[in-house]
Amino acid sequence: MRDHGVKLYNVIFPIWLLWLFPGTWLVVLPACFLIDLLVVALTLRYLRVKEAGEKVKAVIIKVWLCGFAADF
Repeated sequence: MRDHGVKLYNVIFPIWLLWLFPGTWLVVLPACFLIDLLVVALTLRYLRVKEAGEKVKAVIIKVWLCGFAADF
């Protein structure tokens, strides 16, 4: 059976955009950081993790860098 589902490959952060317009790095880096920060913080809050703020500070850079590695 064939899968006819719709696939969206990195619609929010197309990597080719950075190659064509190198100045977009100044916008993309902080935007990706804020999105990752929001996702991690809201997830920890939803899971009712104690001291979520401290844990966010401990992992946010790793999450942000892993996100960029996944994009490439």
